[in-house]
Amino acid sequence: MCCHLKGSSATLKPLDFSDFRLLQMRNEAIHQMKVQFYYQHLLRESVWKPLDLPSLVSESVPNPRNRIFWKAVLLLPSNQECEMSVTNRILTEWLRAKFSEEEDREQDADDKMQTLSISNGVRNHGERSSKVHVCIKVTHGPLSPEGQAQMEKQKDLLGTSALMMLLPSLPGSGVSVAEETEEMDVYLLSALLQLRQIQQANSWQPALPLVVVVPKPTEQPRSEERLEEALMLQTLVDDGLISEYIFVHIPETTNDLQGSKQICQGVKWLASRAPAPVELGSKTLIQFVEDGLCREFSARFYHDKRERQASGLPCQEPSPIIGLYNSVLRFLAGQVSSEHLSSLSWPVPEFALPGTRDLLPHLEWNSPEHLAWLGRAIHSLQIPDWDLPQQNASWPQLHTSISQYVSQIPSSRHSQFLLTSKVNHLLKRVCSQWSSSIATGLEEEEDDRDWPSFYQVPWDEIVALCIDHRLKDWKPPGSPVTKGAIMEDGEILVYFEKDGLKKYEPPVSWDQAVQKTHKDKKQEPAGGKLNISQATTPHQLQFRERLFHTSEEKPENPTVADITHKPSPQELLPQRLLSSIQQERAQSQRFEEQLRQWLEVDPMDTFSMPLFMPSTLISVPEIMVPSLRASPAATAATPKPGAALRADKDECAWQRQAPTSVAQRLRDLDSLIRASREEDSACGLQLRNLLDIVED
Repeated sequence: MCCHLKGSSATLKPLDFSDFRLLQMRNEAIHQMKVQFYYQHLLRESVWKPLDLPSLVSESVPNPRNRIFWKAVLLLPSNQECEMSVTNRILTEWLRAKFSEEEDREQDADDKMQTLSISNGVRNHGERSSKVHVCIKVTHGPLSPEGQAQMEKQKDLLGTSALMMLLPSLPGSGVSVAEETEEMDVYLLSALLQLRQIQQANSWQPALPLVVVVPKPTEQPRSEERLEEALMLQTLVDDGLISEYIFVHIPETTNDLQGSKQICQGVKWLASRAPAPVELGSKTLIQFVEDGLCREFSARFYHDKRERQASGLPCQEPSPIIGLYNSVLRFLAGQVSSEHLSSLSWPVPEFALPGTRDLLPHLEWNSPEHLAWLGRAIHSLQIPDWDLPQQNASWPQLHTSISQYVSQIPSSRHSQFLLTSKVNHLLKRVCSQWSSSIATGLEEEEDDRDWPSFYQVPWDEIVALCIDHRLKDWKPPGSPVTKGAIMEDGEILVYFEKDGLKKYEPPVSWDQAVQKTHKDKKQEPAGGKLNISQATTPHQLQFRERLFHTSEEKPENPTVADITHKPSPQELLPQRLLSSIQQERAQSQRFEEQLRQWLEVDPMDTFSMPLFMPSTLISVPEIMVPSLRASPAATAATPKPGAALRADKDECAWQRQAPTSVAQRLRDLDSLIRASREEDSACGLQLRNLLDIVED
């Protein structure tokens, strides 16, 4: 019995050892299976994980800016081609997954272009950071005619920076060489049709980089020369659709990360070859015209005027001034309506939302219709040429010519009186100064003329008044063709190339006028004859003071100084008169300063070129709705934006009406003018009393 038990225990020991080995082997196999499972799971997640497009783009874009916009179009095989080949279906889904968001896995239809993903992010580049905006569009196979028309209508390709095409995979083994060649020709023909449709719809500049993704068979890789010839890539480069292209080969399976690495390299290459961002400046239409006139017209006009005044020359004739003004307007109109602007592929429509107008323009900003309207709007500010009368014409003939020209400037009848009154006031001042100069001997009486001659008419000031009035009395040529052009505050933004504004050259007529000014300055002796229209300029103030010297005045450098001489009242008369006039002038300046403060909201009798702001428009179109910066009175007197947009486009939206506040301001101005005349009468009476006292 005991022997039997011993024998049994001896036989159990080997069994326990084998069970342990089996258990150990079993655990090792389970561990390896778990490792392999999790490895395959992580590998699959990595293979199908979407790309970090903002990081790839920001790392590869040359000279990154504060904001980076990048838009790419994926050209994938059609759904029919995916159904015929499992490889095509898997690769198509895989490439969509790489460029889409994690929750987006749905396949789109073949007959239209779809937005696959839109991503935004902030990426750092050392000490700088950039806001990156990425948009991915996708098409499956060639588009139908309806899909092609929809893509062109919706401007799906606007703002595109890159193209990526996935070629279909060839059929597997068991297919003859002839059938394989025929299948390949069909697939390549389908891919070529996709590129041609993109070329037809993309009418903008510049050309785009292209990456051709080629599934690489394990048996025999495809020849790049044959693909290049079949897709006619060099022809597309010559036609301007493609700037350059490369082939990226990926495996036909998604078992490793090789395909993901190749796609990442392709995205980096596309981002590094992206077209340079559009360099555009933007201003409101009013600000753009005003700045352009100040820079190109006013600076030249007033510089020439000062030079002629300093030399005692007559004023510049109207023809060169009008030519310069109209030339500047034509130049400005060409800058905002250039055909080059209509060819720019900007902005990215997916990011051009209503709240991003400070960053991106509206989608119709460079449409031919809108650019043509902008050109007409600026051209409408031009003034007509002036056929001057003969230089020996009489004053009635000169006055008639001035009146006829002035009547052509206003665009509305109710503003005609304002310009006419200003010009008449200027002409009365000229006549008054002419009479004063004759009485004091400043002008020699020639041919018994009782009125100023051709050379005494301030032609430049008359033209300046007409220009100022035309800018205030602006009447746009109809409504804009696009509603998106009008901002919430009623302003219209224009876009232009900054470097283009530096290319203006004045017309030949103005250059000749400036040369004539320099020539006349050399011929005119120092202290030449004073022109009446310039008699109130600061440059002639010192010369005017010498007009009060009498014939009994002592020479400037007497040989013997008589210090015992006591001046008589008659000798002191000029000095007293001069002192009295200076006091009256100071009082008059104080009154003018007070009047200017009263009329600060809408100066009506002062000239400052150019005044082209909504608050100074005599006739305010309904579309020029005052912005939030306008005064409460102006805001209350102007129609609301909603009412203007609901009005009829052809008649109601652009029928102008005078603001009610202008009439009230005119009445206030009339009362101020009457008060000013009464004060002038009182000053004249006081001056006559002083003269009587001195004479007595």
